[in-house]
Amino acid sequence: MAVGRPRAVAAERDAPAGRALRRLAPAAVLAGYTLLAVLLLSSTWFAGESRWVGVDTDPPLFMWYLRWTPWALTHGHTPLLTDHLQYPGGANLMWNTSVVVPALLLWPVTETLGPVTAYNVLATGALALSGWCAFMVFRRWTGSSLAAAAGGLVYGFSPYMLAQSYGHPSLTLAVLPPLLLLIADEALVRQRLPRPLLGGALGLLAGLQLLTGEELLATSAIMAGLGIAILAALHPREVRRRAPYALAVLGIGAALAVLLCAYPLGVQFLGPRRPGSLRPGEAYVADLRAFVVPALSERLPLFGRFVLPDSEAYVGVPLLCLLAGAVVALRRHRVVVVAALLGLGAAILAMGPRLHVDGRRTGVPLPWRLVDHLPLLETVITLRLMVYAYLMIGLLVAVALARVLARRPALRLAGGAAVVLALVPLFPATPFPSTAATVPDFFRGDGLGRIPEGSAALVTPVLDLRTMLWQAEAGMRYRMPEGGVYTPGPDGPRYEMPPSALRTRLFSLQTDGTPPLALATRERDLYLRDLATMGVSSVVVGPAPGSAGEAQFFRVLLGREPESVGGVSLWRNVTTGVPAG
Repeated sequence: MAVGRPRAVAAERDAPAGRALRRLAPAAVLAGYTLLAVLLLSSTWFAGESRWVGVDTDPPLFMWYLRWTPWALTHGHTPLLTDHLQYPGGANLMWNTSVVVPALLLWPVTETLGPVTAYNVLATGALALSGWCAFMVFRRWTGSSLAAAAGGLVYGFSPYMLAQSYGHPSLTLAVLPPLLLLIADEALVRQRLPRPLLGGALGLLAGLQLLTGEELLATSAIMAGLGIAILAALHPREVRRRAPYALAVLGIGAALAVLLCAYPLGVQFLGPRRPGSLRPGEAYVADLRAFVVPALSERLPLFGRFVLPDSEAYVGVPLLCLLAGAVVALRRHRVVVVAALLGLGAAILAMGPRLHVDGRRTGVPLPWRLVDHLPLLETVITLRLMVYAYLMIGLLVAVALARVLARRPALRLAGGAAVVLALVPLFPATPFPSTAATVPDFFRGDGLGRIPEGSAALVTPVLDLRTMLWQAEAGMRYRMPEGGVYTPGPDGPRYEMPPSALRTRLFSLQTDGTPPLALATRERDLYLRDLATMGVSSVVVGPAPGSAGEAQFFRVLLGREPESVGGVSLWRNVTTGVPAG
């Protein structure tokens, strides 16, 4: 499947100076990607205050996971289950994106600099590391570090990756797709390495990815199957000759993956607090228009930079034209044909079970409809399959640029300019979103000892994931009856505290409800019994819109003033003497 080594780029590999450059290139490219990621996210890194990359939605959830995994392990608990959220029932974190492996790797950062900084390192490093892995893989088909670096840049900093950087580091840490591409090339095409080595690498990658982001592992398996089918269809005569080696690698990898994944999957499918299917519906699919028109493009100049969110599927007219020209010009090369077909397949699958055009669902069925109803696959958000489309786009850009660099200087200059112009629209609008990490002093030690260690505390606002960040900053000192995790509910998966009269009242107060001036005895007893059922011994009202109303509600409910400490209002011993239910 090798493309061939153009003379102009073969010198990088063969000449002494070229070999030295090739050895230095990986470190230089990783440093360059890291610097670019830091600069792109400079609104977080150089803001002069504590901030996190992205918006005010999911990031606190991942900050909690970064703290939870080390805490659980050092306290003799499994990191895959917790009762620190949705207490007393708890949650099965295998049904939630608990990023166990990144949490272990970033343990020193979390311990010394806190979960906010650890999250920013993860969000920034994910872009650089994903692009770098693609660069390392692309070099085997280009022979040019420069061309491979351009392809890695397309993958690691694609609109898809940057849109997911809003708050999903489990998706931007996408090192598995390029590494799986490398293993597939060795197992199906080149077949040079020992089978146990290659199969072991495959199984290890699967085990690590399961504990980083299970969805990416599942979709990688789908795309691997599609890639094998494409290769077999293009080269049917080679299937029998290459099958024994490939099947041996797959068997070894599967055996090791089963060994590594048995316990986590056992917890997920046989353990407690299983929420069941998390079907996302068709809200997150690639719209046909989105491939050529960036989100909110009407507000930008012609071919202007894309803006976030909702730009995951954006490729742009210039790049599409470049790709079409490259595929036509290099159609004799198998890697180009396979990459084009696999990238097109990923884009079609990303559009979901039915075609959507300009925000409207049509009746046109698409291939994903064939598997949409299958167990586990029904939970896949098909838009996220664009990560594989961009991997193939990056490979095609790298191969095309390598061929351009082999031409005469004039053609080299013209071809290089065409590549640059095609990639310009992919540069995002800046500054990248950044959010202030507001943590009251109470949760960093000022008065935290007033809450008994291991007890349950209701922390408001219960609709805000910042309470999870506050719990993480408090070193998991207390448990909470709320939290952004999926748990089983009477009508399917639930993502909030269990239904109760108290929950209904708190939700009302956080959405402009009027705090009471008094409570009837029966109503007061009902709320207090809800607190007792949740095991709550302390109530903490944190700073947020609506906190004044919440504080007033608890003054009336508990019949006393709170302690004002460290920027919060605190009530202790709230269920003492609660009437029997």
